[in-house]
Parts: sequence; structure tokens; C-alpha cells
Amino acid sequence: MIRIDSLGKSYPGFELKGVTFEVRPGEVVGFLGPNGAGKSTTLRLLLGLERPATGSATVDGLYYRQLDRPLTRIGSLLDTGWINPRQSCVDYLTWVAVANGISCRCRLNTDPVAPSEC
Repeated sequence: MIRIDSLGKSYPGFELKGVTFEVRPGEVVGFLGPNGAGKSTTLRLLLGLERPATGSATVDGLYYRQLDRPLTRIGSLLDTGWINPRQSCVDYLTWVAVANGISCRCRLNTDPVAPSEC
């Protein structure tokens, strides 16, 4: 479960204050809001890319940096600017799976395969 509890972070001209929510296993959540609302900041705090000024952001009760093989528990993509624009979504996800030793389903095949076979 993802738990965001009283999360806060300040930058010049911006303040994220008191964000609290939970995402239970199997739920899919989308962040909606205008630019500068704190969507990316919340995710950066959850992923340990920045430290919160207040509150906490955990996955199954642990901070992201404490997770063993974190990409087997939670995935994210905050910035697509560095991805090859000709690479398909399936190719990208397969690359992430293989790079992290996660079994994958190649080319929309319904049978899971080992990373070495992708």
C-alpha cells in the first residue's frame, strides 16, 4: 500500500502542505491538477528523489530507499524527455523489466517469459 501522510515541501513560490492519501494494492490512481499543483513533487517525495519537510511517503510501510528490488513493488515514469520517441510503450516496459530482472510478457504475448528470453 502507498501511504502519503501529512506530506509537505516548500520551494520559493510553492508550498506542498498536508497531503494525505492511501492507495491500496490493485488500485490505479491518476494525479490530476494544474501545473504547479504538487503532483510531480508528491511523486518525487514518494520515490525518495527529494526529502519532505514534513510528513512521510511510504510503500508497504517502508521508504522507497528501504525496499528490496523496488521496481518489483512500484513503478514510475516522471519525465519522458530522455526516452527514444520511436520506442513503443511495450518496448520501454520490456526494457525496464529486463533491466530489473522482472519476468515480462513480450510483444503482448499472454505467456510470461524470463527476462533472458525477451
